[in-house]
Amino acid sequence: MKQLELRKVLGTENPADMMTKHLARGPLDKCMGHLNQSHVKGRAKAGLDVQGSTGPSDGSIGTPRGPWSTHGESATPLRRLTEYRNKAGDVSSVVAVDDLTNMKLEAGKVKEARGKDIEYVREMGVYDKIPRHQAVRNGWKIIKTRWIDINKGDDLNPNYRSRLVGKEFNNEQMDGLFAGTPPLESLRFLVHEAATVRSNELMGSKVIMINDVARALFEAPATRDICIEIPKEDL
Repeated sequence: MKQLELRKVLGTENPADMMTKHLARGPLDKCMGHLNQSHVKGRAKAGLDVQGSTGPSDGSIGTPRGPWSTHGESATPLRRLTEYRNKAGDVSSVVAVDDLTNMKLEAGKVKEARGKDIEYVREMGVYDKIPRHQAVRNGWKIIKTRWIDINKGDDLNPNYRSRLVGKEFNNEQMDGLFAGTPPLESLRFLVHEAATVRSNELMGSKVIMINDVARALFEAPATRDICIEIPKEDL
């Protein structure tokens, strides 16, 4: 009969915790060392080609991928939303692409979704518009922005969502608090507890509620002087 040795590994020593929960910079660096990983400043020379996409290899961005021809027309990329203009300068067609699935989207609905997000930005007072030279004079960082356009539904029941996001990399230590994703066992426990009716409890006395805050990132105040590129939709 073989004997098995059971050892308990501390969370701060277990590299698996690096993928499942928030760690401080010290334990994080230690876990990365166990996996022969290291921090490197700057940006990668090339991004990952995911979801089977076959984009251009010349490093260009904002050009939609798909079996569409411009027939000699000039294209004005608005990130993944591209306007094609004829020789007279008039918009002849608009093409939109889903950022997750790379599928073609209805350009009109994408513009509508972007408009709704801009309305919320104005309602919440997310930013104040200032001249560019003021930001440069004060040495404030100017972050580029882009749109993320997706269809959270399907072709029969579309649910278009557009989000304006900042393109910034975190290369500094950040000791903030984060709410990690609960493990699957927590969900199983809650479902089991809600489905268990004891002798002293009434039927239907337990309810599982799921709450979600729409556009939660706009609720947090900025804690540093920072600027972003204003999207064309809000100029």
